[in-house]
Amino acid sequence: MAPTDLPRCSIASLDRGDPLAGTAPVATRWLLVEHLGPWAKKPMDTEPLLGPVGVEVEATAASVGGKVLLVRRPGRRIPGAEEHHWFAVDTVRRTWVRGTWRTPTDLLDAARALGARLSASDEDAGPMVLVCTHGTRDTCCAVRGRPIVASLARALPEQVWECTHLGGHRFAGTLLSLPDGACFGRLDPDTAVEVVHAHRQGRTDPSHLRGTTRWVPAVQDAVVAARTNMNEVCMSLNTVNSLSTSAPRALRWTSSAFALRATADRLPKRRDGAGRSRFACRARNRSAPTRRSHE
Repeated sequence: MAPTDLPRCSIASLDRGDPLAGTAPVATRWLLVEHLGPWAKKPMDTEPLLGPVGVEVEATAASVGGKVLLVRRPGRRIPGAEEHHWFAVDTVRRTWVRGTWRTPTDLLDAARALGARLSASDEDAGPMVLVCTHGTRDTCCAVRGRPIVASLARALPEQVWECTHLGGHRFAGTLLSLPDGACFGRLDPDTAVEVVHAHRQGRTDPSHLRGTTRWVPAVQDAVVAARTNMNEVCMSLNTVNSLSTSAPRALRWTSSAFALRATADRLPKRRDGAGRSRFACRARNRSAPTRRSHE
């Protein structure tokens, strides 16, 4: 039996019909730290981040609405053979700040770059495709992610990176497109290439779209619903001009083409799994309790 045929949380999720929409992680800025691995289950427990450095890096990122991912290029590399890079990416302005690191102090400087330096940057960020292969966090991420990386690396060799957890392991394979911040799930090696190519051409597939990370889950959900139900009429991931999130059950936004008003009551209801459904693949083969979509 092939590894992808084994009982997995991603298969159970598909059988239950768990909705993808509104499950993307929420962050307007991303700090990507090149690290060859191995990665700990919690990325900030990976040397040299383990301890006070990781706590400060994560806190600094969170203070400006950011999150941290460890990333690496596909294929085998010799540790220490070259400098490691970092990227601070703004998904709203689609700009970045880049640098290299060798010491924990360098990583603290990288985290601080998410603030004023990134706000002042006018350098357009290059396209990146980050595929979750974080097997120490969840088996599905590795089993489904690595074949996707191999497929995308052939199609887009300069853009593809492996990354740590993007949340929602039951939606594996998952990937994050930067600098726009669109997050996709339930991909395989073939659909991943098709979805990324179409997205880059302005034809985002709502059937695989989890959401755009700069928006809160309810807005992510509403945008996917609009794409699906309105057949993308005058709709793109960049048409949201104004948004109020103060009243989560009465979300409102406008676009240059039309005004769309949505409420949480009109959106598809999420269905939690029943009984002993598998929500995650763990080291111990047992069912996990119901968890939030951003695991």
